[in-house]
Amino acid sequence: MRHDLRRTLDALRERRQLERELTAESFRDLARELRELAGLCRALWPRQHAFQERIKRIMDEMEQLDRLAATPQFRRLSSQKRLEIRKSLLHSRNQLMETVQNAPAPTTTLQ
Repeated sequence: MRHDLRRTLDALRERRQLERELTAESFRDLARELRELAGLCRALWPRQHAFQERIKRIMDEMEQLDRLAATPQFRRLSSQKRLEIRKSLLHSRNQLMETVQNAPAPTTTLQ
């Protein structure tokens, strides 16, 4: 009995956490974070034209997502679709973080 109650409470807690992660505001926050990371990447590699184009596209897409998440149409998306979008955004964030971490040192001179 106690074990069943515990499982039910854990499932409820997980569901509420997932609902918080799939709100429009959480998507807007994530889009802003990705735009900031993309801006940082843009500053790290200013001379690589193809890379700059990719970063520009990411920034534009995150701006679009931010605007879309503010509309009622976004709330009508299924939870499954929002979950897929969130997973994709988290994957993109991880890739941008790796890009920042792998940035070359600005100078070869030891400080």
